[in-house]
Amino acid sequence: LTVGQEVDVESRTWAGINKPGGHATIIKVHHDEYSSVPTGVDVKYVLGGRELAVELTYVKAHVELNRGSRGRRRNVKVNVGTFGGEQKTTG
Repeated sequence: LTVGQEVDVESRTWAGINKPGGHATIIKVHHDEYSSVPTGVDVKYVLGGRELAVELTYVKAHVELNRGSRGRRRNVKVNVGTFGGEQKTTG
């Protein structure tokens, strides 16, 4: 985890705790005094607000979903032969 990285913070709502979580950006990484192991992060939520010293167990990297475009439908012409029927001739 690095400063500026987009993350998803899990909701933490149980008795006495009401932290809804959500999509956020890391603004600071906290490390252990004696080693360089990260212990928590400060985040700023995209929809407003910030939270300090969030434990890493509740933070995961944000994954952008790749959705298809909402393009126009293709105009497909159906051939009678594809359904096994006979083509009628006029005349």
